[in-house]
Amino acid sequence: MYERKLLEVQKEKIKVRGQAGVYRQQYEDAAEEFQQLKEATRAKEEKFSRLKEVSRDLEKLLQDRAQLQQQLQQKEEALGEKEKKIYLLRQQQQSFEKQNYILGYKLQQLQQTAGPQQQQLQEMQQQIKCMDRELVCCQQQQQQQQQQQQKLQRLLLAARQQQQQQQQQTKQKQKVINNLSWGVCKCLQQMDNPKELKKDLLLLYRSSGAAAAAAAAAAKPPNADAAAEQTKQQQHLEAAIKQLKKRISKDAKTHREDNSKLMKENADLIKEINNLRAEVLSLQAAKRGFKAANRTPPSSSSSSSSSSSSSSGGGGGGAAAAAAAAAAAAAAAEEAKAAAATKPPAAAAAAAAAAPAAAEAAAAAAAEAAAAEGSVAAECAKLIDEQQKEMEKMKSKFGDNSEDN
Repeated sequence: MYERKLLEVQKEKIKVRGQAGVYRQQYEDAAEEFQQLKEATRAKEEKFSRLKEVSRDLEKLLQDRAQLQQQLQQKEEALGEKEKKIYLLRQQQQSFEKQNYILGYKLQQLQQTAGPQQQQLQEMQQQIKCMDRELVCCQQQQQQQQQQQQKLQRLLLAARQQQQQQQQQTKQKQKVINNLSWGVCKCLQQMDNPKELKKDLLLLYRSSGAAAAAAAAAAKPPNADAAAEQTKQQQHLEAAIKQLKKRISKDAKTHREDNSKLMKENADLIKEINNLRAEVLSLQAAKRGFKAANRTPPSSSSSSSSSSSSSSGGGGGGAAAAAAAAAAAAAAAEEAKAAAATKPPAAAAAAAAAAPAAAEAAAAAAAEAAAAEGSVAAECAKLIDEQQKEMEKMKSKFGDNSEDN
């Protein structure tokens, strides 16, 4: 018998040793694969770093390209201005040559006809006088234009001052709205106390009314000339902003295309890295499972006991709350019974008869308080809505002005 048992034990040992050898080979193969995966991840990280460097170089090249384009545009503009100046100088030279030719021809005629020189001199003097008059008129026109420019500058200053005043008014109204919202929040906190709520609402109504009156007194009518000048400036700035938006949109498209390409490449690399990480984690899990298979499994009695205790505790919380509510109701009923028992029968009957009247009076008082609170709250809500509408109008006006500017 013992020999058979020894043989069986030896056979089992041989089997276990064979399985251990197989597991060792599997472990070694997994370790080799893990090292290969590490090397692959390192190579991909190097590629990723190279791609980052390439992207940085591309950004630098794009910046250099933009700078060069700006320089080229500046040079082209300078060349265009120089060409215009050269063209004007050539035209002046041609006009001077024509005048010289005309003057030479006139001199020849004068030399041939020396008699009518005096008449021509008189005519020239008259022309000079006319030119002097024209010069005087031009000077007067220049003075008038300067005066108009000064007027326009004054109008611009007035418009700016009005804009600043409007901004101050908007700030004041925003402060009033903030104070109202704070006061409403404070009143909401005191909904249980109707008297204090009435006081707070009255104070809030008085403060908001005073602030609205001050804002209305501070408001001033706009100036028509300043508004016209402001509209002209807005149109000019809108045209400039449209041109800038077009240029920015073109640059943004190219930048987005480059970024999308780089993001796609980065996403592919990240997917590969995640796959490699998943493979590594699976290998680690297999290794842990192999180690756990060689060990004994732990007992599950503690977990079952803890789960049962937690479930019983969770149910006990709800039962405790229900029991507390029932106890409070029972205590109130017992107090009422004790009060009725201690009093004489006549007093008990009077109390029983007066109870409905007191209840009705309390209900009426509560209804009146609720109605008063509702009316005050409605007035406050109306005031808040009106002020919010005014603020939205002012914000829309200033928003349009800021966008135009």
